[in-house]
Amino acid sequence: MTDRAGYRVLFLLTLKPGAEKEFLEAYEAVRWAVASVPGHLGDQVCQSTETPDDWLITSQWRSAEDFLAWESTPEHRELAAPMMAAVAQRRSLRYVVRRETVREAPEPAFGKVTQPGRADTEGRSMERHALTFPVLPGSEDQVRRVLAGYPRPETEIGGGCRLLATSVFLWENHVVRVIDVEGPLPVVMRHLASDPAIRKTEEQLNPLLVRPRDFSDPESVSWFFRRAMMTRVVHQEARPYRPGSGAGRTRVALRYPVRPGRGDAAAQMFEWGQSLPLGTALRTGLVGTTVFRHGDLVIRVLDVEGDPDEAIDRLGPAVLGGPTAKALTELLEPGWNLSTATGRARFLAEQRLTLVTHREAGDAAEGAEFPSSS
Repeated sequence: MTDRAGYRVLFLLTLKPGAEKEFLEAYEAVRWAVASVPGHLGDQVCQSTETPDDWLITSQWRSAEDFLAWESTPEHRELAAPMMAAVAQRRSLRYVVRRETVREAPEPAFGKVTQPGRADTEGRSMERHALTFPVLPGSEDQVRRVLAGYPRPETEIGGGCRLLATSVFLWENHVVRVIDVEGPLPVVMRHLASDPAIRKTEEQLNPLLVRPRDFSDPESVSWFFRRAMMTRVVHQEARPYRPGSGAGRTRVALRYPVRPGRGDAAAQMFEWGQSLPLGTALRTGLVGTTVFRHGDLVIRVLDVEGDPDEAIDRLGPAVLGGPTAKALTELLEPGWNLSTATGRARFLAEQRLTLVTHREAGDAAEGAEFPSSS
């Protein structure tokens, strides 16, 4: 039992008839953005077992000041609006946490595993997000040229927000964009959208999208953002992120070809599966990994030091093998087998995304640039 201070807000909601799917989709689209807000510790969404239209959201904060600061921002209203559109009645209750009993879990043998939205205990405020969206079939080469020429944004945004790193991948006609930030993601994205050079690049990309955005309509842009947001399933790292520490580091992304409708089952397996052996060895090392999901699109992002091709060859058995390999294989499309060396080799050869660009912010105190590997 602890005397740790805290602030808990309860939202009691009654949904409109038939609005459950709309409500959960809206919650899924915004919860990781809220998780990156300073002072936010976590939340839960619960459904009544007696009256299914009655729902409860519990939101845990470090302090009342943190919650009230967030509640007063335009970002809060923007993120909450799609959820509230599905709600018929609502009320909130607010409490100061006086006592708390928690069960401490042991650290994994290799590296730190953080569940989505949890702040780590070393004070690091980096949050990793991912977006995905389809482009018109046949436009991939043009899309690659546009994205490779993406202008370098300002990394210092102000108000405690900072853009730390970005990576852009292509899988067939799908773009996957991975973003590391400090502070609320909507604030960072709004800052990027206000940059004239970036806006010009986004306008060049827009006609190549399957669902183009209407830049004159803020709701159209917001809807695109919410729809593109991927769920972060699990994140594991060997050491906390340090600005300017990414020299010699790059990213590799792998797609798991899960059967239709089995994306959730695969995500649960990754969330509760074994941790990976992080650290450096020889000339390459796996220093971090994150799994994202968007429907049945399941992607693992690997942060590696050294040559990425050598890293994949060396780390393939650790990343794909292990005790979950057989169970995971059952969730994949027919013909894939992660339980054998041959099957893993084929997976690594055919399911690796194309890296378009990877950029990391340098240490601002040293005046480092935001270099591109493209």
